[in-house]
Amino acid sequence: MGILLTLIGCSSQNTDNRNGNNSGTNSGIAIKFLAGSDLGEFCRQTAQKFNATKPKLDNGQLFYLTCETKGSGDVISDMVSLTTQLSQGNIQANDNQFPTLLAVDGEIYQSQLIFQVDKIFP
Repeated sequence: MGILLTLIGCSSQNTDNRNGNNSGTNSGIAIKFLAGSDLGEFCRQTAQKFNATKPKLDNGQLFYLTCETKGSGDVISDMVSLTTQLSQGNIQANDNQFPTLLAVDGEIYQSQLIFQVDKIFP
């Protein structure tokens, strides 16, 4: 079972239809959920049900959930790469490449991700 790790930021980019996203019918702010592969089906089903409610912020702005699934090792590699780029000033903390929600497949992966990021930002 995966563990929801962190809330990082919002993305306003539409994503493609990989992993069951249908950004063609969604509008507004994209909330990117990057999940380990064991959570792929959960992510897709959750996004589909959630997006069907046409969620809005208090100010009326629409938003929707997108899913991207990868092996947890790839999730860690991607996040370490983004964190390294951030520490070097090559990207900003609000860069659309960062997911809003992040989950990996178990405590071992979670611990590994925390350890790797702590080495970059102690």
